[in-house]
Amino acid sequence: MENSFFDQSFARLAQELNLNYYPKLIGMSPYSPVNGYQFLYKKNEDKKEITNLLINHIESFAITNKILSCNFLYIDESWGNHLKSLGYHKWINSSSEWRSNGEKTFDDFLCRFNSNQRKNIKKERKSITKQDVKVEIFNEDDINEEILNKMHNFYEQHCSRWGVWGSKYLTSTFFEKIVANKKNILLFSASKK
Repeated sequence: MENSFFDQSFARLAQELNLNYYPKLIGMSPYSPVNGYQFLYKKNEDKKEITNLLINHIESFAITNKILSCNFLYIDESWGNHLKSLGYHKWINSSSEWRSNGEKTFDDFLCRFNSNQRKNIKKERKSITKQDVKVEIFNEDDINEEILNKMHNFYEQHCSRWGVWGSKYLTSTFFEKIVANKKNILLFSASKK
């Protein structure tokens, strides 16, 4: 199990050991680092039994096809505990994920931290306001083809920063289709004033 798809260090290590790291098997929710991945089960079926069966088939497939690794990303916690019992290991990695503890205001959020941390957070926020940064929020009524073309461009630029590791899964067609069905979309734009 692993918590991030940025596994360049493992690819480099495999290369140094003269092993093929790719292709590898991945199980995850596509296009999004959303925690909760697990196999899909029919209602009232034995999840552990099905997981054991599928894992055995996956491992046999990997061995037969000389695939070095099988990784499950952003998995359901209880499912991950079962995978541990099957000999899988958790890859501990840092990520930037904010989780709400039921805070209603920013001051509620600040209560999580000690006084020194609160002071630093407030200082950082003030420094951003002095940078003349304009933040815009676009909801589904504001989103049009022009905005989505810009988003696609930003997405491609971001992916390009990662070089060969920057997989560009979302095509321009994906962004074009959002215009036709733009429910539950919220975009943020930050730029210099």
